[in-house]
Amino acid sequence: MRRRTSTLRPLLCAGLLSLTLLLAGCAEADPQPKFEKPAASPSVAGEETAEEFIERWNDEYNRLIAGEPNSWREMTASCDPCIQAADTVESYYEAGGGAKTEGRRIIAVKVGEPVQGQYLANVRIKSAPTTYREAADAPEKQLSGGTWTYDVTLTRDGREWNFITFVKRAQ
Repeated sequence: MRRRTSTLRPLLCAGLLSLTLLLAGCAEADPQPKFEKPAASPSVAGEETAEEFIERWNDEYNRLIAGEPNSWREMTASCDPCIQAADTVESYYEAGGGAKTEGRRIIAVKVGEPVQGQYLANVRIKSAPTTYREAADAPEKQLSGGTWTYDVTLTRDGREWNFITFVKRAQ
């Protein structure tokens, strides 16, 4: 009988220790594991990465579509297609029209190494369907939404990123 007890004791201790660690790990209200996201591109502490800048560009696009163009215009001042998009959306709101959408979100971003001071990024975006009116008395139009890939060109001036252009790839 002593042999059996000496064999079971380490197993019981290991089981109790595992149970204790398991229960202690779930004691928080939010038992989700917490891992830091690795920086996708090199950055100095406090500086925005290219990926973060592109995320912010997308957030500002969603605000633009909601009728808030100022931040979009500031961050895309060097991007002709971006300014044209802002002019178009702003003209809809000025004429009493507007847009309704759940917005768009970035699925993936891949930023290449700089070539002659420019960074080319491939940005995959999922866009919700959108309804809009070009003016108060204009008929409602719809965009179906979907998933697209954009080629985005950025430059960096010291600590500031600059949006140069974006082109939607053919599907």
